[in-house]
Amino acid sequence: MIDNKYIELMNKEIDNVITSDEKIKLHEYLSSNAAAKEYFNELLLTNQYLDELPDRNPSENLKKQILNSINFDKYSPKIKSKFSWRYIFSPKLKLAYTFAVGLIAGLIIYGVINNYTNNSLNVDDAYGTIGLENKNTTVLENLSLNYDELAGKIEVTNQGDNFWLNVDLNSAQKFNLLVTYPDNIKFESIQPEPSSIFNCAIDKNIIKTSDSGKQYYRLLFSQNRLSSAVLNVKITQLGKIIYDHNLKLER
Repeated sequence: MIDNKYIELMNKEIDNVITSDEKIKLHEYLSSNAAAKEYFNELLLTNQYLDELPDRNPSENLKKQILNSINFDKYSPKIKSKFSWRYIFSPKLKLAYTFAVGLIAGLIIYGVINNYTNNSLNVDDAYGTIGLENKNTTVLENLSLNYDELAGKIEVTNQGDNFWLNVDLNSAQKFNLLVTYPDNIKFESIQPEPSSIFNCAIDKNIIKTSDSGKQYYRLLFSQNRLSSAVLNVKITQLGKIIYDHNLKLER
């Protein structure tokens, strides 16, 4: 195991904010801990890889998808209301409440009777956006991962011309996930959970994420010319490949 305080010093050195005393302490630790030195070298390589990737501005569609996935009510300040239950039960409003409740009850009863009489209820009509998604989605692969330092699952689903790569992983140690895809499919977007914060680099035919903790996000690919294609998913941690698998995309 690597002491968390030295992981913090590694990140400070990479960001060029480390003091001279901290730097001496870090390199003394690295010289006596092979696993820590290997992990530090991996951080340096990852940082170099991310720096060399060209800057790409996300599409407006991607920005909208991420913003739409955030529950802004969760972060909105709560407004204290000067609400009084005495006002609700005041004599002046009791008559209005009685009339409103009776009117609502009458409308509900009328609606139930009318639907029953016309026999207009159809199960197919109950499918909304969520219903259609569940109805048309096919799970192509559902893989569980259980390693000493990393656990979770990777799932591939198909919905028409769209393919979702669902990543749900958790690790106390930093890990890198590398997705390589062929030219005959198109990467559309990445949809993280609002609480997911991770480093992501997107280049031609390569998507790389890098972070620790619980990571959940969905990668969307589209393909409308060929019947199948193959994604390669690779996970590295502490300088070692712990997972390498080809995922077949087919309708």
